[in-house]
Amino acid sequence: MAIPFFGKKYLGKLSVFTGFEQVFPVLNPGGSERFGVIELSPETSRTHGRLSNLAGNFLPSGKKRVAGYTGVLRLSGPAQNQGLTQGKDTTSFFEALTRSLPSDSPAQFLMRRRNYHLENHYNVLQEKILRRLPDEEITDFFLQDYLDNMVYPLEAGGLGKIWYGLLVSAPTIETLTGHMAVLVANLPCEASPCSATEITALLLDHYAPLLLEQFRAEGTPLPRRFSPEALNGADLTVLPGAFHHGLTSTYWKVSAPPLSHPQGWTFPLLANPKLVNTEFDLTVHLTPANRDDKLCVVLERRLAFLDEQLETAFTRQATAIIDDLQEQRQEVAYRLESARCEDNRFFEAGITFSLRANRDDLERVSRVFEAELKNLGLAARPTFTAAETRAALLEIAPLNLPQGDRPLVLPGWEAGQLAHLHPITAPDYKDRETLVGLSQLNEPVFFDPAVRPGQTAFFLLGEPGKATTHQARTLVRYQTIFQWLKGEAVCGLDRKGEWEDLVKQFGGRYVRLGPDEPDFNFNPLEVEAENLRWNSSLSEWLNETAAFLADLLKLDTDLQQDLLASLFEAAMALLNRNEPFNAASLWMRAENGGYGLLAERLKELTKTGRYGWLCAHPTRVPQTSLCPDLLFIGLSPTLQSLLGEEQQKFYFARLFARFAGQLWAENPDRSRLLVLNQAHEFLADPVSARSLGWLEQRSKPAGLRLWLVSPSPAEWLNSYYGRELFDRAGCHLFFQQGQNVMAPVARRLGLSPTLVKAVREARPGAAIVRQTGEDGQVDFFSFEAPNGDYFDRFALASGRLTTPKPSQTRRDEPEEVPLFAPDEIWDENDLPDRRTPAETIEVAAVSYDETALTVIA
Repeated sequence: MAIPFFGKKYLGKLSVFTGFEQVFPVLNPGGSERFGVIELSPETSRTHGRLSNLAGNFLPSGKKRVAGYTGVLRLSGPAQNQGLTQGKDTTSFFEALTRSLPSDSPAQFLMRRRNYHLENHYNVLQEKILRRLPDEEITDFFLQDYLDNMVYPLEAGGLGKIWYGLLVSAPTIETLTGHMAVLVANLPCEASPCSATEITALLLDHYAPLLLEQFRAEGTPLPRRFSPEALNGADLTVLPGAFHHGLTSTYWKVSAPPLSHPQGWTFPLLANPKLVNTEFDLTVHLTPANRDDKLCVVLERRLAFLDEQLETAFTRQATAIIDDLQEQRQEVAYRLESARCEDNRFFEAGITFSLRANRDDLERVSRVFEAELKNLGLAARPTFTAAETRAALLEIAPLNLPQGDRPLVLPGWEAGQLAHLHPITAPDYKDRETLVGLSQLNEPVFFDPAVRPGQTAFFLLGEPGKATTHQARTLVRYQTIFQWLKGEAVCGLDRKGEWEDLVKQFGGRYVRLGPDEPDFNFNPLEVEAENLRWNSSLSEWLNETAAFLADLLKLDTDLQQDLLASLFEAAMALLNRNEPFNAASLWMRAENGGYGLLAERLKELTKTGRYGWLCAHPTRVPQTSLCPDLLFIGLSPTLQSLLGEEQQKFYFARLFARFAGQLWAENPDRSRLLVLNQAHEFLADPVSARSLGWLEQRSKPAGLRLWLVSPSPAEWLNSYYGRELFDRAGCHLFFQQGQNVMAPVARRLGLSPTLVKAVREARPGAAIVRQTGEDGQVDFFSFEAPNGDYFDRFALASGRLTTPKPSQTRRDEPEEVPLFAPDEIWDENDLPDRRTPAETIEVAAVSYDETALTVIA
């Protein structure tokens, strides 16, 4: 192939131009691929190389023609988010990035930013929604709205995807395998060996991006073995200052250390709004080097200067600059200590940028890019000649072939800080997860909290009434409904009816407990003798039930005392003589006990009374296995108007205790998501608090994922059961919270001041996520909801999806209902493989009239 190069056609082997001979897989004995390898071209010249002697043993100079091999590790994962953990382990993180690099060869850290499209994500989502929504017209309308108001605006706004990796080389495959194994084990972030197909994609993207696009557009799989001859049809042209490969790339070399930044030195570049639609590469080559004594001299002078400035500032009481000077002195002192340490490694470092664009747009885009490099303090010099462009082309290629001078000599932790090129990342979830927003670098964030049964996620929305809290609530609703759209069964408790519109809009069942609910009821008077055996349980039940009934019937102080006495007598009769306890028996006991005024009021609880619908019918709680996949339970406006706020909470907490037992008693054929809105309210009642802890410990065998939605973590940290749940949860989503709220959380979870500040200053729709993996590794990342109101609504044609028509089943038909109120949380190690009869208490239903009681066995 003839390549326009240095002003004439280059007619030699194409491998000499590209720098590699072939890409091939390294196989296990069984024939499966371990990782991919690049065989370097022995004829590739290093016209500007200043390699160490050790590196020259296998990376050939002009005289030595020995081939080498390069492997590629993809670096990913939230462990790279040092901006959220700053002040804790950042120095050790940077040292760990370079500590395990080979001592006999260079290493290349490569970062690529590419424009990103959501086509794969949309196709996966479309397939799932077509199965979930039965009406074709509704499905088309919903998907089109998702495209118009979610997908297209994100792509038009400069959606990007960043690839970050490490390339190492060795003279033999065996040595390279050892290098990569050491790095995978010791790097402080996720490191995954790239396959031969992935490496082929990297090389095609570098040398022939339009050819790579053609492969993808045609759906043709990339080959596992790849050689430069595959580029014969590509138009490759080296020009003074540019390289044409279908698109055109320009190059810059950095000759001075970049400025530091709290979130990483590349953050201002990657987050720059002027560059959101640009595609560029950045590479840092690190070559092992000896200690630079000149660096020690410079640092010593800088330290002496700062000491003088500090002394002057203290003398003049210039408090405004003292903190800044002390911070600078601390950093310089640490660098000097590292430079003097004999055990520290040192590296020569070289930095190269490349920018690619269409030929027509290149000049304009290059001017903007170069201006932004200067604004960020980067001493970047563009390549001018074809020889310089050729060297930069190989320098930034995914081959680990350093070409130019490396003017910086840095100790290990500073070299690691320089090599930390992707400072803001999210978990490496696939397109099948829910698209929740963008990272600070405009990358899409796909995230589903607590994805497996047995896992719990906290959504901490912030102070009620604030704009940030409203946006947080819309995000939780959006994520919940997308779990259902993707095929998950979703149930929830929502006391105030905040989710009713959403559930009905998608054809789910929203049960509003109250006088107009024909199918279901919760009777707050139902109690089992087993749950009153202990004095503390009996005392709690008496006081709480008396307070509930007094508020419902509007009893004065004297009648409240009479009610307490009647309840005590009825409870003793249940415990000692197994006499039934219900509204009718309580009324008759007050009537026969001389509490005439109280009896008149208690008669309102019986079947023909004003509140017979509440207290005279057996409990019927919806069973998730017999209801639609989208089921929520709340209180009707009538019931909310009859009960005060505290009594509503008591009633709903006892309802949850019953519902928890029923969830455990059911035998699900698939996992279910349980969403508890205002979940902290269940902590105020001891029975529901124990039930919540009990259910969380048994959520895995019950097939449950738990999402607990609350304003802040304060209520959880002030409760024994709440603290246990908060500590065991695998995921915490913090929306904007106050400093006073976050201080105890930071102490308990070991959060850095930087993370606490990020939570305190979070914008509407932004969340900071703390996630604990199955291996106990704690990661942090953040995302922000996209602009627009898509999360605040879901476009479905009005009236097309409605709540199913209620059945006409008689309300007073006897039915066995599991009753549950545990006295303690069991140790997880004592859990049986499956539920036993003792754990699900089946209660005989009660049927009665005003004068006679009949227990139906």
